[in-house]
Amino acid sequence: MEHVPYRTIAQIATDVMGGDIAVSITGLGSLGGFVRDGRIRVLAWTGERRFEGLPDVPTVIEQSVPEFTMSIKARLFAHKATPPDLPSSLAMSATPRARPTS
Repeated sequence: MEHVPYRTIAQIATDVMGGDIAVSITGLGSLGGFVRDGRIRVLAWTGERRFEGLPDVPTVIEQSVPEFTMSIKARLFAHKATPPDLPSSLAMSATPRARPTS
């Protein structure tokens, strides 16, 4: 997984929905409408426990990355047609970069 810097969540949403980037880890913010209408799918919640607002979305920890930690709470988003088995492999590849290096 490669980090791609973006200036705005709107740019992220456009590129995820268009299939230009595979996934994004970001806060829900203004993406909630795209999630509700099915244009973006939430793959995982980065908190230790599931988010009440998205109870069907598993945590990264639940998806075979028990040591995953992140200081901010965010969601892992992808295009609506993302294969169901992709989230755990993405979480595994992101985990080393998401950990503090200190």
